[in-house]
Amino acid sequence: MSKKQVCSSKMIAGPSLVIENIKITPQSKLIRAERPSCQIIWHHPTGVLVEEENQTKVVPIWDVTRLLQVGLLTLSLIFQLLGMITQRKKSHETSKQ
Repeated sequence: MSKKQVCSSKMIAGPSLVIENIKITPQSKLIRAERPSCQIIWHHPTGVLVEEENQTKVVPIWDVTRLLQVGLLTLSLIFQLLGMITQRKKSHETSKQ
């Protein structure tokens, strides 16, 4: 029985587009998690490769949705911790009385 890789990620380059002397190639990242009962695939853009007259630069693509999700997760964790701290203080104060 061969052992199959559970998680993998790879960079993927899309089809290039040439406009005048500029070659534009979209880039993305593919993240895959596989189990016998399910498979999760997340494919998101990372940037655009721009090639012009022997110069190459990568223009990043900011995933605003992902940034908002991370921000909301962080805020929810902060509020959860604050709630736990205030709950602990209240229970500590009532046990002293």
